[in-house]
Amino acid sequence: MSNKTMMNVCLIALMLLIAKPALAYVDPNTGGYVFQILFPILSGIAAIFLFFRDQAKRAIHGIVNLVRRTFRGKTD
Repeated sequence: MSNKTMMNVCLIALMLLIAKPALAYVDPNTGGYVFQILFPILSGIAAIFLFFRDQAKRAIHGIVNLVRRTFRGKTD
């Protein structure tokens, strides 16, 4: 192993050995709140991705068809 990898392994082992219990409480309803925040964000990102994916496909197909017609000598 390289020195950098060995140092990272030693640091992670040291952190695990020094770690103390958190003694914290997470409210069971927190998952619902996180879901309410993340679901619309992820849905919006997915919708934008799908919209632009179709736009990009159409643009690429148009360019490919233009290049094919140009090299084959066909005109519309």
